[in-house]
Amino acid sequence: MNNIITINRPITENDVNKLNVISKKNPNLIVELKNTKGQNKEIIQKLNPNIKVSIIGGLNYHKKKKFDSYTYIERTMYTPNEVYQIINQFEKLERGINASWTNTEKALYIYKTLAESMHYSDSNESQYKNGRDIVRTLNSIVSRNAVCSGFALIYKEAMDRQGIPCLYQNQESLHSWNVLELDGKVYAIDLTWDCNRAHRKQNVVCDYKHFGLEPDFYKHPRHSLKDEQEETEYPLSTFSIQELTKLVTRISTPRVQKCKVNTIQNINRENVNYVSVETTKPNIYAHLYEINGKINICFSSTNNIRPERLVRNNILVNENNILPNYKIYQRVDGSNFCVIKNEKRPNTYKYCEFHTIGNERIFRCVDIISENNLIHPQNTDQERKIANYLLSPERLKRRVNYFNGYCGYIRGAEMIYDREYEQNKLNIINRK
Repeated sequence: MNNIITINRPITENDVNKLNVISKKNPNLIVELKNTKGQNKEIIQKLNPNIKVSIIGGLNYHKKKKFDSYTYIERTMYTPNEVYQIINQFEKLERGINASWTNTEKALYIYKTLAESMHYSDSNESQYKNGRDIVRTLNSIVSRNAVCSGFALIYKEAMDRQGIPCLYQNQESLHSWNVLELDGKVYAIDLTWDCNRAHRKQNVVCDYKHFGLEPDFYKHPRHSLKDEQEETEYPLSTFSIQELTKLVTRISTPRVQKCKVNTIQNINRENVNYVSVETTKPNIYAHLYEINGKINICFSSTNNIRPERLVRNNILVNENNILPNYKIYQRVDGSNFCVIKNEKRPNTYKYCEFHTIGNERIFRCVDIISENNLIHPQNTDQERKIANYLLSPERLKRRVNYFNGYCGYIRGAEMIYDREYEQNKLNIINRK
């Protein structure tokens, strides 16, 4: 392949200007990217339309000779506008990821969402667009129609964007799948087959039959690698049904948890709203309650606690556990909220508040990320800025919906974002 410029980092505005100048003299210019991780779709869209963008992804023709052919290389080629559309779809997919999830939970959520939102293409008419095969490329995530090679490429790209080790494997001209490394163990993943299973049902629900559950994966004729010299048959680990069930329950919980609150009337005839929340401390539950609009919190070893004990603010904790760290904030508008530290993941907290919708009092809880110590602000000025600016209701909603709950942090009078953290950990790019 001639006329290739390889860029091993996110493309900048300066890169675009230089590439556009080069493309005027070289109409066959190809810009080669390892994957789309950290790439800004708006910047890539500014490339001249005649420039081809090669997203290698799973079809690494530098490492595997079988991919160094026109058939496979063509599948890596996209127009700048196609790359924009592809990244846009991946970003939409990633907005559903909870900031507190592990890599395994992220991988499972992406698997579930793709299986339930895409279709297996068994119609020749839907496989081609302007003479180009689209069901075997990343364009499949835009059209929502794919065959096995398209599913495996998309899943590989999704994992690359999350920084999760993943390989694209195929039995050439027959079937494609992925192997995934999680916590030092390798699992076999066949998204295609679970997509088919999901869409055979009226309710279109993924049942995860092919997400790391098959110890004899490579013994299936379609997964056999006996004639594939460039593929490796990895020693596979498997999830137990109990492990997978627990993971599925966690990823199925809405990122913003809402629930109707319980209400009692205490001895002073004041209404008390209360709700219980599971913390990251083993067997410790947070009980949040409010009297006259003021939020309070206590902890116990059970999610059931007598309302009268809430009002007395009794704290009941197992002897072997330490109380989770928390802080209650007050805003200038009189509203208040509580943050509880996630003890398992750094910089991660549960944001908790009571909120009125119509005539109902609703409790909302969401995972957020900030480099600020939200439990122990440096001073009263920083505490005020956290309550009224960093975690203002309007800003919080935007950061949860579009930035995976990442709120940045306050330093002096400035709002700061860690771009490396955004791109490498959350795969988002700072926008106002």
